[in-house]
Amino acid sequence: MYKDAIKCFDLAIKADPNDLAASNNKENVLEDIKRDLNAFVYQGNNLCRAMQYQEGINCYKKAIELDPNNEIAKHNLAVIDRINSTNSLSQLTFFGLFDKSKIHDSFISNLR
Repeated sequence: MYKDAIKCFDLAIKADPNDLAASNNKENVLEDIKRDLNAFVYQGNNLCRAMQYQEGINCYKKAIELDPNNEIAKHNLAVIDRINSTNSLSQLTFFGLFDKSKIHDSFISNLR
């Protein structure tokens, strides 16, 4: 959605470098991307803190779609992947040999 809009504005600016409306609209779209990107990261953090990992992962992936170079979303996604890898230890938690909530707290403290 955003990529197409930016391409259109770039074409309009290339055709007429003095087109202030195209330049301003492109800036507005870039601001929207930044706002949405931050919203997805914050929402992902909140969902993961609530142990709703898959929903959080989806938010981080949407942030990465908007900005493939976003290091915060990539980092947080890696943190949640590590939490998910501990899910196989649920049986040990059941038998009292492993406290998954402590691991959750430890990993969540690494979110940015």
